[in-house]
Amino acid sequence: EYPEALDGFAQAERLARQHRDHAAVRKALVQTSGLHTVLGDFAAARECLRSALELLSGTAADEAMVVLQFGLVDVHEGLKAALAGDAATVSRRMAEGEEHFDVALELLSGTTDRSTTIAARTQRGAARCWLGQFNEGLADLEEAAVEAARGGFRLREVQARMEQGYHLVAAGRETDGLSLLRPACLQAEELGDLPTPTGGGALDP
Repeated sequence: EYPEALDGFAQAERLARQHRDHAAVRKALVQTSGLHTVLGDFAAARECLRSALELLSGTAADEAMVVLQFGLVDVHEGLKAALAGDAATVSRRMAEGEEHFDVALELLSGTTDRSTTIAARTQRGAARCWLGQFNEGLADLEEAAVEAARGGFRLREVQARMEQGYHLVAAGRETDGLSLLRPACLQAEELGDLPTPTGGGALDP
């Protein structure tokens, strides 16, 4: 149903532009970018985001949403490269993703959007782990999980714990990792959302 979804977001974008509702246009473009990312069309995904940045400036949270999505495109392209055994592209894209998540966190620092802040920190932590920066990455993931639990963002907490567990296993700490992954997967099933570790669900509510 991806073609229908793309058409729906295109219609939403056109209507929003007719009404000069820049915030709605931006959201439609971000959602369209997400679909292109899932489909593996990373060039189209980035073009949508560049169009979003050309709109009249919104709030810092609006801009952070776009920058965060840029990072997610980087990460997904890096994951595709990992499956193909292309280590150079993995490193390059994960580094670019980390930079985008850094910028998103800076933009969000003066806002009250805790959910997106947690998502950006989770994604930065995962990208750092992929780059071999395990101490920094795992610290980001722990902070994201704790903040999510404190704020009652249950899905965000599950996403952070899944990433944390996945990268602990990857770092050779299998016992610690599985102790986080197993309950996180069960909680994700209860919530009706089973995000893929590293790059999944960052813009979900």
